Amino acid sequence: MTQVEIDNLLKGDLGELYFKHFCKNNNYCYIKLEDIYRTFTPEGYLIFKCGFERLTIKIHEEIENEIRTVCKPSNNDEKSPSFVFDFLTYSKEYKKFYWVEIKTGSSELRKNQENVIKLCKLPVKIFKVTSKPPEQIDIVYKNHE
Repeated sequence: MTQVEIDNLLKGDLGELYFKHFCKNNNYCYIKLEDIYRTFTPEGYLIFKCGFERLTIKIHEEIENEIRTVCKPSNNDEKSPSFVFDFLTYSKEYKKFYWVEIKTGSSELRKNQENVIKLCKLPVKIFKVTSKPPEQIDIVYKNHE
Protein backbone atom coordinates (compact mmCIF):
# COMPACT_ATOMS: atom_id res chain seq x y z
CA MET A 1 0.00 0.00 0.00
CA THR A 2 1.09 3.55 -0.66
CA GLN A 3 -0.32 6.97 0.17
CA VAL A 4 -0.79 9.93 -2.14
CA GLU A 5 0.52 13.23 -0.82
CA ILE A 6 -2.20 15.87 -0.47
CA ASP A 7 -0.44 18.83 -2.10
CA ASN A 8 -1.62 21.86 -4.09
CA LEU A 9 -1.43 19.96 -7.38
CA LEU A 10 -3.79 17.28 -6.06
CA LYS A 11 -6.12 19.91 -4.59
CA GLY A 12 -6.26 21.69 -7.96
CA ASP A 13 -6.89 18.41 -9.78
CA LEU A 14 -9.71 17.56 -7.36
CA GLY A 15 -11.23 21.00 -7.91
CA GLU A 16 -11.25 20.41 -11.67
CA LEU A 17 -12.73 16.93 -11.18
CA TYR A 18 -15.54 18.34 -9.00
CA PHE A 19 -16.18 21.00 -11.66
CA LYS A 20 -16.44 18.39 -14.43
CA HIS A 21 -19.13 16.58 -12.42
CA PHE A 22 -20.87 19.91 -11.83
CA CYS A 23 -20.91 20.36 -15.63
CA LYS A 24 -22.37 16.89 -16.17
CA ASN A 25 -25.12 17.56 -13.63
CA ASN A 26 -25.95 21.03 -15.00
CA ASN A 27 -25.93 20.47 -18.78
CA TYR A 28 -22.60 22.22 -19.47
CA CYS A 29 -19.88 21.08 -21.84
CA TYR A 30 -16.25 21.99 -21.18
CA ILE A 31 -12.82 22.09 -22.76
CA LYS A 32 -9.49 22.88 -21.08
CA LEU A 33 -7.64 25.88 -22.46
CA GLU A 34 -4.60 23.74 -23.22
CA ASP A 35 -6.80 21.53 -25.42
CA ILE A 36 -8.10 24.64 -27.23
CA TYR A 37 -4.55 25.86 -27.78
CA ARG A 38 -3.48 22.50 -29.23
CA THR A 39 -6.59 21.54 -31.24
CA PHE A 40 -8.47 24.68 -32.37
CA THR A 41 -8.87 24.16 -36.09
CA PRO A 42 -8.36 26.97 -38.62
CA GLU A 43 -12.02 26.43 -39.53
CA GLY A 44 -13.01 27.32 -35.94
CA TYR A 45 -14.14 23.98 -34.50
CA LEU A 46 -13.65 22.79 -30.91
CA ILE A 47 -14.54 19.47 -29.30
CA PHE A 48 -16.18 19.89 -25.89
CA LYS A 49 -16.71 17.13 -23.34
CA CYS A 50 -20.16 16.53 -21.87
CA GLY A 51 -19.70 13.60 -19.50
CA PHE A 52 -18.91 10.70 -21.85
CA GLU A 53 -20.30 12.57 -24.85
CA ARG A 54 -18.16 14.70 -27.19
CA LEU A 55 -19.72 17.71 -28.87
CA THR A 56 -18.07 19.43 -31.84
CA ILE A 57 -18.99 23.11 -31.86
CA LYS A 58 -18.31 25.68 -34.57
CA ILE A 59 -17.13 28.86 -32.85
CA HIS A 60 -18.76 32.05 -34.11
CA GLU A 61 -16.41 34.53 -35.77
CA GLU A 62 -17.29 37.29 -33.29
CA ILE A 63 -15.73 35.33 -30.39
CA GLU A 64 -13.10 33.31 -32.24
CA ASN A 65 -10.36 35.94 -31.89
CA GLU A 66 -10.92 36.26 -28.13
CA ILE A 67 -10.74 32.50 -27.70
CA ARG A 68 -7.55 32.19 -29.73
CA THR A 69 -5.96 35.08 -27.80
CA VAL A 70 -6.93 33.95 -24.29
CA CYS A 71 -5.88 30.36 -25.00
CA LYS A 72 -2.23 31.15 -25.67
CA PRO A 73 0.10 30.17 -22.84
CA SER A 74 0.47 33.14 -20.49
CA ASN A 75 4.07 32.12 -19.73
CA ASN A 76 5.09 31.59 -23.40
CA ASP A 77 6.50 28.17 -22.47
CA GLU A 78 5.62 25.37 -24.90
CA LYS A 79 7.11 22.64 -22.69
CA SER A 80 5.22 23.63 -19.54
CA PRO A 81 2.46 26.01 -20.61
CA SER A 82 0.37 27.97 -18.15
CA PHE A 83 -3.06 29.31 -19.08
CA VAL A 84 -4.97 32.24 -17.64
CA PHE A 85 -8.17 30.22 -17.00
CA ASP A 86 -8.97 26.53 -16.59
CA PHE A 87 -11.88 25.95 -18.96
CA LEU A 88 -14.13 27.31 -21.64
CA THR A 89 -17.65 26.02 -21.05
CA TYR A 90 -20.74 25.90 -23.20
CA SER A 91 -24.24 25.84 -21.78
CA LYS A 92 -26.34 23.46 -23.86
CA GLU A 93 -29.46 24.98 -22.33
CA TYR A 94 -28.66 28.67 -22.93
CA LYS A 95 -26.34 28.25 -25.95
CA LYS A 96 -23.70 30.49 -24.32
CA PHE A 97 -19.97 30.29 -23.68
CA TYR A 98 -18.21 31.13 -20.40
CA TRP A 99 -14.61 31.29 -19.27
CA VAL A 100 -14.11 29.35 -16.03
CA GLU A 101 -11.46 29.53 -13.35
CA ILE A 102 -11.44 26.96 -10.53
CA LYS A 103 -10.10 28.03 -7.15
CA THR A 104 -9.48 25.73 -4.19
CA GLY A 105 -8.49 26.40 -0.61
CA SER A 106 -7.43 29.99 -0.02
CA SER A 107 -6.31 30.68 -3.59
CA GLU A 108 -7.43 33.94 -5.20
CA LEU A 109 -7.34 35.40 -8.69
CA ARG A 110 -3.88 36.42 -9.86
CA LYS A 111 -3.27 39.95 -11.16
CA ASN A 112 -2.86 38.76 -14.76
CA GLN A 113 -6.22 36.94 -14.50
CA GLU A 114 -7.91 40.13 -13.29
CA ASN A 115 -6.34 42.03 -16.20
CA VAL A 116 -7.53 39.49 -18.78
CA ILE A 117 -11.05 39.43 -17.30
CA LYS A 118 -11.32 43.18 -17.99
CA LEU A 119 -10.59 42.51 -21.68
CA CYS A 120 -12.94 39.54 -22.15
CA LYS A 121 -16.26 39.89 -23.90
CA LEU A 122 -17.30 36.40 -22.83
CA PRO A 123 -18.47 36.18 -19.21
CA VAL A 124 -16.04 34.76 -16.65
CA LYS A 125 -17.22 32.50 -13.84
CA ILE A 126 -15.06 31.78 -10.80
CA PHE A 127 -15.83 28.45 -9.13
CA LYS A 128 -14.59 28.24 -5.56
CA VAL A 129 -14.39 24.70 -4.18
CA THR A 130 -15.01 25.08 -0.46
CA SER A 131 -15.00 21.39 0.47
CA LYS A 132 -11.85 20.14 2.12
CA PRO A 133 -9.86 17.44 0.33
CA PRO A 134 -9.67 14.01 1.94
CA GLU A 135 -7.16 13.75 4.77
CA GLN A 136 -5.54 10.65 3.34
CA ILE A 137 -5.64 8.71 0.08
CA ASP A 138 -4.52 5.11 0.21
CA ILE A 139 -3.78 3.12 -2.93
CA VAL A 140 -3.33 -0.62 -2.89
CA TYR A 141 -1.85 -2.31 -5.92
CA LYS A 142 -0.65 -5.74 -6.88
CA ASN A 143 1.10 -7.25 -9.85
CA HIS A 144 -1.17 -8.92 -12.37
CA GLU A 145 -0.12 -12.51 -12.96
